[in-house]
Order: sequence, then structure tokens, then C-alpha cells
Amino acid sequence: MGNHFSFCNSGSFVSWVIFPTGEVRRLRQKAKAAELMMEMPNFFLVNVKSLRIGRRLSPLNADEDLEMNGVYLYFPM
Repeated sequence: MGNHFSFCNSGSFVSWVIFPTGEVRRLRQKAKAAELMMEMPNFFLVNVKSLRIGRRLSPLNADEDLEMNGVYLYFPM
């Protein structure tokens, strides 16, 4: 009772970005959306938490920081 085991290290920053090619990149440091958008100029980033069937995509603002343990997808403009 009360025992818990976790693989998560609370001191490390990790977020995942899924590219249109299917590549999944793990980021181990904080980054702004603009830094990633410059790699793929005709695409925008969306946090998967905001995806809903039947609703519009809500892209990240360029000055937004990526969240810890967040997953982000590129979509074409």
C-alpha cells in the first residue's frame, strides 16, 4: 500500500515533435515554437491536446514555449 514506481524523471524536460515524414524527435531542452517552425517553413505546429474531431486546428503562436511531456504535430499551411 502506497508503493509507486515511475520511469519519469521530474528533473528532465522532454517533449516530442512528429514531422510530416513520420520522424519523431524527442527534445530534451526547452524550445519555442518559432525555433521548430523555422525548420519546416510551410508548416505550423499543433499540440495534440488541442486536437478535436470536427473542430479547427489551433496552431501554436511563434513565441509559445513547448510544454514538458507535450506532443506536437506539424500540419501544412
